[in-house]
Amino acid sequence: MFPANTSATFFWTIAPPVNAAMFGALYFAAGFSVARAALRGQWEPARYLAPMIPAFTSVMLATSLLHIDRLDRGFQLYYWIFIYVFTPLAGVFFYFWHERRRATWAVESRPVTRSVRTAAVVAGGATAAYAVVCFGWPDTIVRLWPWTISPLMVRVFACWLFAFAGGLLWFGRERDWDRMLPVADMLLLSSGVLALMLVLHRGDVRWDTPAAWLFAAGIVGISLLGTAAIWLQRPGHSATRPNTRATR
Repeated sequence: MFPANTSATFFWTIAPPVNAAMFGALYFAAGFSVARAALRGQWEPARYLAPMIPAFTSVMLATSLLHIDRLDRGFQLYYWIFIYVFTPLAGVFFYFWHERRRATWAVESRPVTRSVRTAAVVAGGATAAYAVVCFGWPDTIVRLWPWTISPLMVRVFACWLFAFAGGLLWFGRERDWDRMLPVADMLLLSSGVLALMLVLHRGDVRWDTPAAWLFAAGIVGISLLGTAAIWLQRPGHSATRPNTRATR
């Protein structure tokens, strides 16, 4: 909400404000998804977070250690590092703890269609590949980015890419659509808040570069992927109807 005031409200100073807005938009989408799962109070509908949270937090820890000179000193630094050491370990622990308590993988709603699963896994693989490039070669990405950004913020962006890749690749493991619907919703919410971020900070974006339009196209692609998944999985769609001939 206050991207120009990160020197007082965050763990390091982020400039220009568009970078803080991007960070906040992604945190908002992720926070909504985690809160939604927590309020539902059931393990199976929250299991899609199992690959996302450890992926994000472990890479964020690596990013923080690589750029520790940029972080504010004192209690803030210790708190930040503690969160990103504790969270991936807790995520792995709770995954195995819940799975050992008679968790089910049986499809209890509608099965995820093959087309949705394939599209999600392909998109997840491409996202993971781009995340590796962003994390491994941030200086190259800085030169191509459509606004002023630092290597630290490029790697922060890569953390989110790893999280999204984990959620999309999870379609290859989970077969129950109701358990994967939050991932599609998160894609739509993320694209919406990122689009709003671009509108609010359009003055910081170099719109005369191909990178700006590629970034905008990526937002549209995220939205279309989430929309297509929900549309293909809607009740009554031919792809979601049971194959009675095959089950006789």
